[in-house]
Amino acid sequence: MKKVEYVLRQGDVYIFRIDEFPEGDKKQDELTKNGQVALGELSGHHHHFDDSAAVDLFKLDAFDGLTFIDIKKNTKLIHGLIKGYKGKESDQDYHNEINLKEGKYITGIVEETDWLTRSIRRVVD
Repeated sequence: MKKVEYVLRQGDVYIFRIDEFPEGDKKQDELTKNGQVALGELSGHHHHFDDSAAVDLFKLDAFDGLTFIDIKKNTKLIHGLIKGYKGKESDQDYHNEINLKEGKYITGIVEETDWLTRSIRRVVD
């Protein structure tokens, strides 16, 4: 990756366009298999692509915490309630859908700063 360009954000998910994927064995976990880039464990919300066939999501061991996104045709990133979620939805504060064009992208785990405790932690929804 020689070129990394900020494209947009959807809540706590930031998307960057990259010129090429790094070398390495592509791996998938439950999120990437389901076309999801983030999962709100507490809120029942997730960020996912509307057409999972148009997107290849994967991870690389050397880049812990990052998800690589290969979009093969234009698609939308959607934020909403997880299908089959059994808990009580904490709110309905959905972010706007985002149109993404064909290309190579990357997203990572967003961290938040707690200025009172002077600590940094992973965002948990």
